[in-house]
Amino acid sequence: MAEATLTIGFAYVVFIICDHYLGLSGVVSVASAALAVSAGGRRRLSPSNWESLVVTWEQLAFWASSLIFLFAAMQTPELLAQASWGDLALLGVLIVAALLARALTLYGLIPILSFAGIAQPIDANYKLVMLWGGMRGAVSLALALAATENTALPPEVRQFVGILATGFVLFTLLVTAPTMRPLMRLLKISSVPPAEVALSQQVIGMSLSSIPQEIETVGRQHQISPEIAAEVARAYDAHNRDPAEIAVECARLPGELGERAALSVLADREQEFCLDYFESRTVSRRVAASLLVYAARLRDGARSGVDGYQKAAARMLGFNPTFRLSLGVHRRLGIARPSLGSSPTGLRCSWPPASCCKT
Repeated sequence: MAEATLTIGFAYVVFIICDHYLGLSGVVSVASAALAVSAGGRRRLSPSNWESLVVTWEQLAFWASSLIFLFAAMQTPELLAQASWGDLALLGVLIVAALLARALTLYGLIPILSFAGIAQPIDANYKLVMLWGGMRGAVSLALALAATENTALPPEVRQFVGILATGFVLFTLLVTAPTMRPLMRLLKISSVPPAEVALSQQVIGMSLSSIPQEIETVGRQHQISPEIAAEVARAYDAHNRDPAEIAVECARLPGELGERAALSVLADREQEFCLDYFESRTVSRRVAASLLVYAARLRDGARSGVDGYQKAAARMLGFNPTFRLSLGVHRRLGIARPSLGSSPTGLRCSWPPASCCKT
């Protein structure tokens, strides 16, 4: 509860300081603070506390979005009543400019990042969906409302910003959103490939087949009548399949798909272990952060298959520049203490290297 309270108070403090004292946008400042907290929170807060924090903020976000759209609906008729044909033409220019800016990122920046090995390549059909699917909502409306209520701006500027921002949000909600599904169907990316459907069904079948045994175990632990446990387990009898049959079906899947799925499961399981250790205080906050970063790299590498997974694993096990520098100083100058670097896993190590790492 203290962590949730601190994050809520942090949002208000950031808004007040930036909006009233620094001359910055309070809305954008809060959004930036949220990105920073989200980036580091998963590695710094225990899993149970993080899940509770996410639920709290999802509820607050729902209330905030609802209020913003309510306020916008109250002011939209007055704003649009003052709109002219010139504003409509400017709205068209704004829509085209937004599409061009997004296209510049998708077709200009992303290929460069992919060539440099920083980002994964994106299929052309998915790029087209991302280009058309850039919808706007509560944040854009909040910025527009803040501008229209700012008396420091001239009335014509407030009207200009309010009309264009409101029109752009309405365009994305009334034009972009309804046409997304037909576009995905036209590009044939709205359905899951048959091989992946078969794989998911097999995974679900394997999970369901283990439920009767789990029910029996829980029944013994809590001294539940065997008859009651058996009655509950019968509901899953239809899903109880022979492991050999599931193995035969898995063998029929394309090899690349099966390998990619297996590596993804391994990476997800690695992350679960890290979170369990962090929750039980087996590892420190700093070590857990490093392990979760490595697990995320493995999961991202698994998306491209065995080669990507192996590259991520090699990067995880390789020596970082600080460690190489420390090792070189130790070998050439004989300086053994204090430790000048860290181990490949991010744990502080003492010298000589034969001594154990301090977690």
